[in-house]
Amino acid sequence: MSMPKSYFILLLFLLIGTTVFSQDSLFVKGRYAGLNISGLLSQTPILPNNGESAGLYAFLFKSPLKRKPGKRFRFGIGGKVGLGDFSNAGFSVAIGTERTIVEAGRWQVNFGADGLLFFENSLVSAGVGIGYGPIVGISFDINKRISLLTEGSAFLTLSAGPSAGLGVNLRPPTGLIFVFKY
Repeated sequence: MSMPKSYFILLLFLLIGTTVFSQDSLFVKGRYAGLNISGLLSQTPILPNNGESAGLYAFLFKSPLKRKPGKRFRFGIGGKVGLGDFSNAGFSVAIGTERTIVEAGRWQVNFGADGLLFFENSLVSAGVGIGYGPIVGISFDINKRISLLTEGSAFLTLSAGPSAGLGVNLRPPTGLIFVFKY
């Protein structure tokens, strides 16, 4: 029985990251950088797969706000490209703030709001737009440097183009983001 390449890369990434970033001599400043690993996990044969990687962001960055203790600035970018063409492509940028509302051991619950700018070209809709809405995230600390995070959101969006109009974009917390704290 052979191990698929994606499993090996994920396992190697986790082992190296845990070893390097868990040293007590390193200082955690409170900044976070996250990478959405849902696309990699969607290749896993034992997990359900709907054909798309889940989650809003491919990359997420968080930093404490100096003048607002307990709040963090958030910046996320995401996108998708269709195979061979741009018939199913999209790009989004989100900026916002968040606050930890519950801490229980290694678990945290975060609440905040993001502003969203997006471009979408798919079989269902097309156009550019803006949005704003709340986000709720749950994270689990593997150690003091590495966490796993999932977030859900509900954006009220306004788009222009062939699919122009007002809409609600609901994203359940199904994506998995691998977070490095530095």
